[in-house]
Amino acid sequence: MLDENVIVQIFLVATNAITALVIWKKTGESNRLTRESNDLIATEIRERLKPSLTLKDAKVKQVAENSKNYNFKVDIHNSGQSAAVNLKVSHTVRSSKFSLYEIVRDEKIIKKETRSFDGNLIPPYKIDDFHFDFIPDNPREIWIVLWFRYNFLNRNEEIIWQVHLEDSGSVQFDLFSGTDIEAEREIIKKQQ
Repeated sequence: MLDENVIVQIFLVATNAITALVIWKKTGESNRLTRESNDLIATEIRERLKPSLTLKDAKVKQVAENSKNYNFKVDIHNSGQSAAVNLKVSHTVRSSKFSLYEIVRDEKIIKKETRSFDGNLIPPYKIDDFHFDFIPDNPREIWIVLWFRYNFLNRNEEIIWQVHLEDSGSVQFDLFSGTDIEAEREIIKKQQ
């Protein structure tokens, strides 16, 4: 038979082991929650500080009277808090609206027309008069895609602006974020 003191000691050891296990599990859970919280804070800070590329004064005009050639011009502003490093802009023109799926599907074709900029686009500076010439299928309906790629905090970032220029002179803009672009890439990858 076991002595009463031995039984009490076994009980205390078992209780301490269970308590240690519970504390270890709770500490692990606390560490996981702390990591998730830190990740969320880092993401929030990153979003607040990242470059914010905007377009202003978008215009299309015929190069010369009776010419089929047109010229697109736009000013690219960085109204964010940080520089867009190694900025590259790819573009394409069509006579109808693009869905984001179509844009991402045609990524390789669009990126053939790419212009790189030396240095960084630091706020509040801008790139004046980004332009290119093209021959539209329908000069009354012009849809232009500008695909921006740049580095920010050692990560590759991208956004897409879709510009609709109507014959009346009105201009409309659609913006697609890097998250939107990546989601479309995943859809396309699953279909292949």
